[in-house]
Amino acid sequence: SLKRNIVLLGGSNSVMVNGLQKGIREGIAKLNETRKEEEKLEFCNLALGGTSSIQNLYEVIRYKNILRNAELVITESNINDFGEHFHPYQKLSYQHIYRYSNWFYQELCFLKTKVLVLILPYPYDDIRVIDNIHKKLCCQYGLNLVDMQKYYEEHDLVEFGRRMDRHHQNSRIMCKFGNNLVENIDKYQLPKTLNIKNDNPEFAICTPKDMELISGELQEIPMKNSMYNEITYRIKKDTKLKFPDRFVGFQLIGVHTWNNAFEWKEDFKIPIGAEIFRVYSSLLVANSHLSLTKEAALLNQFIEVQKGIEIDRY
Repeated sequence: SLKRNIVLLGGSNSVMVNGLQKGIREGIAKLNETRKEEEKLEFCNLALGGTSSIQNLYEVIRYKNILRNAELVITESNINDFGEHFHPYQKLSYQHIYRYSNWFYQELCFLKTKVLVLILPYPYDDIRVIDNIHKKLCCQYGLNLVDMQKYYEEHDLVEFGRRMDRHHQNSRIMCKFGNNLVENIDKYQLPKTLNIKNDNPEFAICTPKDMELISGELQEIPMKNSMYNEITYRIKKDTKLKFPDRFVGFQLIGVHTWNNAFEWKEDFKIPIGAEIFRVYSSLLVANSHLSLTKEAALLNQFIEVQKGIEIDRY
C-alpha cells in the first residue's frame, strides 16, 4: 500500500532548505509521535524554483498516484507567476497564468484530497490580478486558502518583507509557518463536491525515450543532487526525434529540461553565482507549418510553451 504523504508543490520558496519545507518536515515528525505506525506520514517535496504554476500541473500529472493518496497537498505559486509575468523576456500573460492555474486547481479538486493554497507576500504594488486569480479559483473549487499577503498588509509588515530578499520569504518565519500548517491538518476541508465533470484537456507526458529516433543518437544520463533525481536524455545537434502517432492532435504546452556539462569539450566555466543562468542549449520543435526554439539553461526547469504547437504527422 502507498504511504500517506504531505505533498508540497511550489517554487524556490518551497525548495529553500531551512524554510517552509523544513517546518513541514518538523511538523510531520511531531505529528507522527502521536500516530500509530500505519497512520504515520511522509513528506514528498515536488517543488521546483524558477517555474510558473504549469510546473505544479506537470507534477500532478507525473505523480497522480502519490497525490491521490496524499493526506494534504500544500501549494504556492503566486510569486513565481508574478515573476514570469513581469520578466522582460518571458512576459507570461494573465491569460496563460489563468489557464495553467485553472487546469492545476481543477486537477487537484478531482483528486478528492485536502488542498491548502498559500498566497505568499510580495512587496510590489502590481500583485492584485495574479493573487486574485488564485483566490478566485480556490473559491471556485473549494480549496483551503491562507493569504499571507493580506496578513502582511493588515499588520504593516510589507516593508519588513522586502528587507532581506524581495523574492523569497524569511526562512525562520516560513519554518515556523510550516510547523503550524501541519499542526492544523485536521482543520482543513476537502474540496467542494461539484456537479461538474473534469473538463480539462487530456494531459500526457512524452519522454525522448518514448519517441522515434529518426537520426543521430540519444544518450541517457541519470541526474541527481540533494533535491532531485531524474533520468535525462541528451539530444545532440544531429539528433532528430519524432512523436509517436498516438500523440497526433496533442498540443505542446511545456518542456522539462536539465542540462549538464558531462563529456563536453567546451569549458563552460560555470561558477556558483549569476553565470549559472547563462543559456547554452536550444531545442527545435516543428510540425508541418510551424517551428519554434526553446532555450534552456543549466538549471532543472519546466518551461511553458506559450505559442501552442500541435503535433501532427510531419
